[in-house]
Parts: sequence; structure tokens; C-alpha cells
Amino acid sequence: MDGVFAVLNVSTIILLLILGLLSATFAYYNYIYKPHQYFKQLGIPGPTPKPVIGNLHLLKKYNVSYQYMVCLLTTSCLFYLQSSLSEYFSSAFEEYGPTFGMYFGNMRILVTKDLDLLKLVTVKHSDNFTNRTECDSLTSIICDGKEYNALFDARDEMWKKRRRILTPAFSGHKMKLMESLIKESTERLCSKISGFASSGETVDTLKMYNKMTLEVILSTAFGRALDVQNGKGAKLLDSAVKIFGSL
Repeated sequence: MDGVFAVLNVSTIILLLILGLLSATFAYYNYIYKPHQYFKQLGIPGPTPKPVIGNLHLLKKYNVSYQYMVCLLTTSCLFYLQSSLSEYFSSAFEEYGPTFGMYFGNMRILVTKDLDLLKLVTVKHSDNFTNRTECDSLTSIICDGKEYNALFDARDEMWKKRRRILTPAFSGHKMKLMESLIKESTERLCSKISGFASSGETVDTLKMYNKMTLEVILSTAFGRALDVQNGKGAKLLDSAVKIFGSL
């Protein structure tokens, strides 16, 4: 009898091992291997992903921080791109063409600079692309933990509603009306740059462009003529930098 039990125990162990191996193979295929075949099946070029991490290993060559990689994996936060990530995209365009696919973990990322494709997504078939990537860091900065449903974070029907409200403001006629306001701010910026160039003074060009951008937004979107480039609206500028520069 002891021999029979021993045989049964060995048989049970072997059966469990086989079941475990089959389960592990099934899980690997469905949750690790198969998700990384998506772009290949569609004929879209791109870098070869590694199991689990996808293409995140490539980003370390461009000094993308581990913290940002964790952000990509946990919150899909693509609203703010580190400059080093943009450098990777530029090199990838040269290797794979204007459109390629990659993976951040199992998250599929289609990267393109094809203007016709972008027009299809953002204009012609915009109703099929209602949602944008979520960014918890942006939401926490703006709404301080409260319910937030504006453009940055609106989803599904709420996003469609916001788009229907805002789209008429960017018609060809209204964009033409904004041209003089944009030109005025641009000329003011060029004048300041010329002054610094003549004096040889070192300046932070990013801050200059931030001021010009805010000035244009205030004049075109809110009807407020505020000379931000010459020091007015400093508090408003600081708030804008906090939102967009701290992501």
C-alpha cells in the first residue's frame, strides 16, 4: 500500500507540475508575449520589445529618469514629455519612418508625425478618439484632490461636450481675427530679443517664450490685453509655470 501511495504521490506531483507549466505558458503567451505582437500584426514598424518592460529599456540611453518611467507605467502620463524622451522619438523617426509603434510595459504607444494621420485622428474621426492619457500629477496640481472635469482630464461624453463648445472658437474666421493679437505679441518678443542681442546680455529664452505664450492666450482666449512680457501679470505667470512646469 505504501508503494501505491508513493506512486500516486509522484503521479500527482508530476500532474501538478505539468498543469503549472501549462498555466505559466498560457499566462506568458496571453499577458506578456501576445500584447507585444499588436503592432507587428498590423505591419507597423518599431523597436523590438522585451518581456514585461516593453521598450522602456531604450529610454535609459537617453537619460529618461526612472521616476518618469514609473509614471508612464502607472498613470499613462504622456501629457508632459521629458526632453530626453523627445530626443528618442526623433532618432526613432529616422530609423522607422514617420509612424512607429512601441510599448511602455504592455501599454501600446503609436507615435506619428504624419500630418494626414494626425488630421484623421484629431479632426475627421475625432469622435473615435475621445479620451487622452490620464495624468495624476497634473490633476493633483490643478484641482488639489477635488473633482476635476475640465479639458485636461475630461473623458468620454464629457470630453465630446467640451470639444463641441470650444471648436467654434477656432474656426478659420476667428483664427484670422486672432492674427493681429498674436503678431503684436510676437513683435514685442522680437524687439526684446533684438535688444538683448545688441547688448550681449545672457537671457533665459524659455522664460521669454513662456511670457509671450501666456500673453497670447490671455489676449486671444480671454480678451485680456496684459503686457506679460514687460513684467505685468507676474502672479498669473507663476501659477501657469507651476501647472505646466511641475509635471
